[in-house]
Amino acid sequence: LEVFSSADTAFILAFSVIMLNTDLHNPNIKEEKKMTLESFIKNNRGIADGADLPEEFLTGVFERIKSNPFSLKEDDEAREKLKK
Repeated sequence: LEVFSSADTAFILAFSVIMLNTDLHNPNIKEEKKMTLESFIKNNRGIADGADLPEEFLTGVFERIKSNPFSLKEDDEAREKLKK
C-alpha cells in the first residue's frame, strides 16, 4: 500500500506536522499569530511531487494536532516540576 507518492512527501509532511504542533501549542505564540487551517493547507501545497495532498486529509491532520498535542515525556515532566 503506497500512502504517499514519494518518501520526500512523507518527510515534508512530518516536518510540517512538527511545526504545526509547536505553533499551535507553544504558549509564547500569541493566539492571533497561531497557524490556521488555511495556512497549514497553503504551506503544504505541492508537496506530493508537485501535487497537493487531499484537503480532507490535511484538515484531519490539523484538527488532530490541534486537539491532541504531542510532546516528549521529559518536557511533560519538566512542566510539572515548574508548576510545583
